[in-house]
Amino acid sequence: MDPAIWSGGVVPAAGDNVTIVAGHTVIVRNMVAGPASFECNDLIITGTIDFGAPTSRTLTVNGDLSGGGSITTSSSVPQTLVLLGTNNSVGAFDASDQLTVEYAGTDQEIFASDNYFNLTITGSGTMTLQGNTEVSGTLTIPAGCCIDLNAYEITAANISEGSPVPPVINCPVSGQQDAVTNDGCTYKHPGTGWNATATDDCGDPSLSYVLSGVTGGSGTSLDNVTFNLGITTVTWTAEDAGGNTDVFSYTVSVTDNQDPTVTSCPAAINVNSDAGVCTATLDPDNPVFADNCAVTKVTWTMSGATTANSPATGLNYVGSTAFNVGT
Repeated sequence: MDPAIWSGGVVPAAGDNVTIVAGHTVIVRNMVAGPASFECNDLIITGTIDFGAPTSRTLTVNGDLSGGGSITTSSSVPQTLVLLGTNNSVGAFDASDQLTVEYAGTDQEIFASDNYFNLTITGSGTMTLQGNTEVSGTLTIPAGCCIDLNAYEITAANISEGSPVPPVINCPVSGQQDAVTNDGCTYKHPGTGWNATATDDCGDPSLSYVLSGVTGGSGTSLDNVTFNLGITTVTWTAEDAGGNTDVFSYTVSVTDNQDPTVTSCPAAINVNSDAGVCTATLDPDNPVFADNCAVTKVTWTMSGATTANSPATGLNYVGSTAFNVGT
């Protein structure tokens, strides 16, 4: 494009790809009665574009900004450059004290410069810094957007931030989840049906859980996680790049519905009474039990010729006992 004033017939249309070639300067300027805004698609600058309008004007780049040329500002009134494309770079940049650069797209690159006047973000997603950047005016960051510093630094004389927007956890279950033992005396959870998901306006948040109660541990997926007998609290936490969090909890109650079995039971005993008495004292063998969980209570009752009962709790065996004559 030859040196020109963007007004009248030489103003590009919204879908035009514009190249400002080396050795040429295009001035964004028009008379007071002319249009207040201009648009183009991709803008490639190997020459110079100068915001020099005597009244406030806005140039919107719907596509990418690229090239090793220059952006300058010779106007004495506020000017605005709106960038909507993902990829943005420029060779040299001087915003003077009038030009505001506005990033209004999604997940954009912020070209690096130490000559920004006002840098405003109105888009969404993650804006990635391409180098150390300095803003002499105001850096405006709305709620729901974040800047990925990408190992660089950004400094600003003034910062205007919207209220933080935390991530949102979406959990497929709530309240108490009931399960029965399926792996010895524990429950091993199959699949990802208890896993939470999370969304955030600022990229993908991290997501992890912590177990408390009868089961401890932490991780990012409950697939094949083992829960102990009793009640475990599962607490999920989502955290975004800005440190904002959302937390959700539910419980897992594991019960044992498998009956214990007797693997060895003493045979019937036939003995004579002890000498001089009408009883026989003996210590019968103890039965042997098996269970997926530990046996926590053994009780017994005698009936017939001899009657007795064990305590109602604990592990109780008959032991040495005087049995009456009879069965």
